[in-house]
Amino acid sequence: MLPKKVVVGLSGGVDSSMVLFLLQKQGYTPVALTFKLPNWEGKIDNKAIESARAVCKKLGIEHHVIDKRKDFKKTVVSYFNSELRAFKTPNPCVVCNRSFKFKALFEFADKHNIRYVATGHYARIKDGFLCKPRDKAKDQTYGLCLLKREWLSRLIFPLQDLTKDKVYELASKQGFSSFSK
Repeated sequence: MLPKKVVVGLSGGVDSSMVLFLLQKQGYTPVALTFKLPNWEGKIDNKAIESARAVCKKLGIEHHVIDKRKDFKKTVVSYFNSELRAFKTPNPCVVCNRSFKFKALFEFADKHNIRYVATGHYARIKDGFLCKPRDKAKDQTYGLCLLKREWLSRLIFPLQDLTKDKVYELASKQGFSSFSK
């Protein structure tokens, strides 16, 4: 039986990078997906993309980079700006996660007939519901609260039982010296 494939949203940071390692260890075949996004100056963060690429090379993982600058600007930045203009307090993470990031991850997964999606978020799925992770200081459930219910059965949050300190420790033990506190 072939290992299950899983699409992993890979930012190039320590959390999503260690998700790749943990999933491999659990018998999954991760397929990494990194988005080209503009930083606040409108430029692409090539350092993050190179970090993601290096992690995938080290672990022998298939890696895709998709230019999502226009979609990000249309979905997240325009929402943020319109809320500010209306004298409201925007919550870009909630909009980004539901309408941009996870939407794109699931579209990629569906296009490639991959059932599962994983990220480096600190959250857990229990009995079909989004729940708090072990590390309450890193709890990201608020930013994930509007995810579509049908996505929850397909999501994997490998960091759900780890603390941020343990993630750094794991990265160090695996020889990822570029990640340090």
